[in-house]
Amino acid sequence: MASNAKKEQNLKAQYIDGSMKLTLSRSKRVDAYNTLSEKQNFLYKELPGELADAVIDQITKEHELKMSMRFNKKLQEEQEHLSKGIETLQNEKRTFENNVEESNKRITSLAGTLGGINEGIKKLEEQNTKITEELRNKVQIAMNILQPQNPKIIM
Repeated sequence: MASNAKKEQNLKAQYIDGSMKLTLSRSKRVDAYNTLSEKQNFLYKELPGELADAVIDQITKEHELKMSMRFNKKLQEEQEHLSKGIETLQNEKRTFENNVEESNKRITSLAGTLGGINEGIKKLEEQNTKITEELRNKVQIAMNILQPQNPKIIM
């Protein structure tokens, strides 16, 4: 239970951290857009129309390239993170499978031991039955021997 509470707190902290980072990113994006708009307006005022359009197109393409490179980097980081997570899960799965296999071997071994114990019990019961039978026969013989001498002994 404590582990689950700790995990829950960790997830909440990650959520809060992510929310703060998202808010900061949005703020930076708005600031960047405002700066870009100011520069674009400046270019239109200072340069002829076609030249301003060409410069703005070039800046836009460079910006898109930078953004796609950042996005690709983030995707690669996420892919590496997921790969590590998958590897960890696969290792846990192998460990679990090995533990299950070891448990099955122990169960099989214990079943064999129990089978041996049950056979031993059966042999002991057979010996007990045989000894009991022999004792009854000997008691019967003793009773037969004692009965003619003393008729008062009754079994």
